[in-house]
Amino acid sequence: MEIVNFGVEDFSLGQAYLGLQDKLEYDHVILVFVAVADLWREINVSRKIGQDWDFYITNPRFAIEGDTFKLIPGPYSNLQELVDDNRETISPTLRNHLRKYDAFYFKPRYESTPVLDLSVMYKFFKRHWAKKERTELLSGLMSPGSEAMQITRLTVEAMTREVMTRGSRFSYVILPTLQEVRKFRCQQGFRNRWDQMSSYLGAGDFKCHDLMGYFQKILYKRLDVTCDKWHFGPRTNQRSAIALLEKVLQ
Repeated sequence: MEIVNFGVEDFSLGQAYLGLQDKLEYDHVILVFVAVADLWREINVSRKIGQDWDFYITNPRFAIEGDTFKLIPGPYSNLQELVDDNRETISPTLRNHLRKYDAFYFKPRYESTPVLDLSVMYKFFKRHWAKKERTELLSGLMSPGSEAMQITRLTVEAMTREVMTRGSRFSYVILPTLQEVRKFRCQQGFRNRWDQMSSYLGAGDFKCHDLMGYFQKILYKRLDVTCDKWHFGPRTNQRSAIALLEKVLQ
């Protein structure tokens, strides 16, 4: 098996699909989807806005416009163009792009209101309003009707067609995080949302493997993690790989 690492900062399923279109030979594509990491990135173009990362270039993303599923490139071809156009303050070009394509661009948070902003109370209200909008957006990402879920499914379907056109195999894997494994065991509401998400994303012309059931059979204390408490450790990754290969190679 030849392993090629194409991992880059601020990845997403949409960007994975773009990378798949490069002149790369393969026999079997296995796409791993991590809900908490992937869903928000499908509706975000600026990581600075999405998660306050020190990364300013705008990313391409896919969007649904009418009946069309299309690629939306960034408004600048390189970082220098972005810097030059926004040296003093955010330009109309960038602001309009963020308004239209970044779901985390909340006007109360990023735009001023003449006169009213002189009031400390009004600023407090705007901050609270933007925080509430963000919380509602994040809590609804796993809903089958959300923009993030629809784009994710359309992206996977497009990847499936791309792979099958080349005569290769495509497998789709849903990988939970440690926190999601715990929530699935303890919270009925989260379990229902997860199952709805899995059913929605798995209803396509491709093999979908949800590893949540596999992780529920492992004692929680045996799931090792890295020092950041977020990513699985080597022992759990090895177990996941074995379970994954058993499924996708059937």
